[in-house]
Amino acid sequence: MRRNEARALTFEEQPNEKPMEARVSKVESDIATIQLDVREFRTDMKAANESLADLRTAVATVNGNLNALSEKVDAGAKGTDAKITALGDRIEASEKATDAKISALADKVDANAAATDAKITALNDKIDAGAKATDAKFAALNDKIDASVKSLEARIDGNTRATDIKFDSLSAKFLELTQSINATFTRIDNRFTKMDDTIASLASKVDEIKGATKSIGVAIALVSWILALGSWLFR
Repeated sequence: MRRNEARALTFEEQPNEKPMEARVSKVESDIATIQLDVREFRTDMKAANESLADLRTAVATVNGNLNALSEKVDAGAKGTDAKITALGDRIEASEKATDAKISALADKVDANAAATDAKITALNDKIDAGAKATDAKFAALNDKIDASVKSLEARIDGNTRATDIKFDSLSAKFLELTQSINATFTRIDNRFTKMDDTIASLASKVDEIKGATKSIGVAIALVSWILALGSWLFR
């Protein structure tokens, strides 16, 4: 829409010498200009009205679409509500069935627990009876072990006393044997000492005999004497 400025009609004071026709022409020209602006304004208004009509048509179309969409949404919501209601019913039915199964299972568990408790109680009774019998057997075994230990200790004490007696007797015999051996060695030492003295005396006599005579008869006599001495020493 073209913007036009309103033109104010002014009647300038014309000098008396200007003719009236020029003033009329000026007015007519201004009126023609105003009419042209009015026509342009009407054209613009018509275009604006047409645009408003198109806008109203578009708004009506949008409203129709919105109404249709709203109806569809309402129908979908109703269908969804029905489905949700049906699903809720199925869930409730499933929960009831599950509760029933759980209750039945709980009853079975309770029955099994009671039976298990009874079995455990019976087993505990058997274990207690077995433990008592085992304790009695262990007590009897301990008594037998104590009696055996006491008998063994008595036998060990008796054997120890007998061993001590035998050891004392053996010690006495060993002492006696040692003393006898010592006496024997003492006698042997004495005999060896006498034999040394005899040999020394014999050697002295041999020297004397060799110096005095060299006859065979004396030698034979000397040998006989030596043999007699040896027989005496080793008898």
